[in-house]
Amino acid sequence: MSVFLFFLVISFSFFECTTDIDNLKEEFLKLQQEMGEMKRAMVEKDERISILEKKMSDSSATLDILKNPPISFYCAYNWLLFGEQSPDVIFDSMFYSRSNIDGGVGLDIDTGIFTADFPGTYSFTWSMDAEVQSGESLQLTLLKNRISIEESKTSSSNYGNTGGQIKEMGGKTMVFHMERGDTVQLNCPQCVESKGAYYYLTFCTSLVQFDPVF
Repeated sequence: MSVFLFFLVISFSFFECTTDIDNLKEEFLKLQQEMGEMKRAMVEKDERISILEKKMSDSSATLDILKNPPISFYCAYNWLLFGEQSPDVIFDSMFYSRSNIDGGVGLDIDTGIFTADFPGTYSFTWSMDAEVQSGESLQLTLLKNRISIEESKTSSSNYGNTGGQIKEMGGKTMVFHMERGDTVQLNCPQCVESKGAYYYLTFCTSLVQFDPVF
């Protein structure tokens, strides 16, 4: 009887130990699951914080640009276009310029090339006097990235007048989009060989609407 009671006590104790171990395993699995959920929640929280920080950074950049928008104005002058060595129009002087764009290139009067320092919509205006000999014509064209813009052509011709020359004034304004680094310049193919000439040429560029860049 004593031996039986001894084995009964041992068996009961073993059963209790096994039950405790199973409970501990179950509690451990629950803790692992809770820790995994907490870890996922922390990752999601970090992602939300990162998104909020980016939005704040973008908003700050937007405010900076709105408080200090990019400015780009240039106006150049050429007194006489006649017997030129190249059809690319260059200028004698810059009579107005204003820009707040760091590292900007703008309008180079020695090459006649305007380089967009900020993406956006630009306005280009030119005006001049023309003196055209009988049987000849003169034409100015705007080149964007060295490609002629058909709609920009301005011409003066003297084919109906059999004697002498004609004088007239002309000009044009073009508005279109420019990416940063795009170039624009005036081109006069007939200015190399024609006996006619352009006088008092002014060429002005302006950034009229900048693109938001963040």
